[in-house]
Amino acid sequence: MQVKPLLLHSESELELDYCCSDCGFDCKTVTITLLYLHDVGVENIIQPSSDEDIGNLILPPGEYPVECIVKNYGTYTETNFNVNATIWLIEDRDTIFYSDDFIVATIDSFDTVTVLFDNVTFMDTDEGEYKLEITTELVGDDVPENDQKILLFTIKIPDTTPPVTTHKFDGITGDNNWYKSNVAVTLTAEDYPPPSEPSGVDYTKYQIDEGGWKTYKAPFVVSDDGKHTLYYYSVDFAGNVEDTNDADFKIDQT
Repeated sequence: MQVKPLLLHSESELELDYCCSDCGFDCKTVTITLLYLHDVGVENIIQPSSDEDIGNLILPPGEYPVECIVKNYGTYTETNFNVNATIWLIEDRDTIFYSDDFIVATIDSFDTVTVLFDNVTFMDTDEGEYKLEITTELVGDDVPENDQKILLFTIKIPDTTPPVTTHKFDGITGDNNWYKSNVAVTLTAEDYPPPSEPSGVDYTKYQIDEGGWKTYKAPFVVSDDGKHTLYYYSVDFAGNVEDTNDADFKIDQT
């Protein structure tokens, strides 16, 4: 079967007859419709970004680039059209946090162009959930469905503050601060701001004298007579490690 190229130069509808004596079927007819389209759109958003999954994009306050890829999906070379980037605070749609425009000078059919807007800056007071909308604004766009891409992200002050752990000894006290009974030890850990929503306490470790580190689960009892030292610290879910605390106590039940 011989195949010859068919060049189409204008919008049209035509019928194509094709035959293949070696293929075992009779001649067939297909209808081909050639359309010229004006169609540009946002292919994807490059920035802001992080190493995290884009569906869970959490960024600390700071300055970030705003960048996207625009593609010409149509058959015409397009010139001098606007691309807009707007950031809204989700809980306050009436207030625009950021907006910038970029003029694409020219883009050939099926080509792409990188659009870099002005940077956006978030302060510590700007914690919240945001929506970035990037939209191509080509007059006469035949396929507006791909004109816009949306990125949801959260600005959150990172938790860099370790937890604070306190201890409490319960027992019967005698002379010179000696306990004359078993001593119950209670540890309490809290993760305080900043940020406004701390990551929370992950675990607490403790050690009595040189007895080895254990994970604190509930109050425990020390019954051996003698002088003892309690060591303890906590770690939060952000990985912040508290400095080791120590407290001395003495037991004499004789």
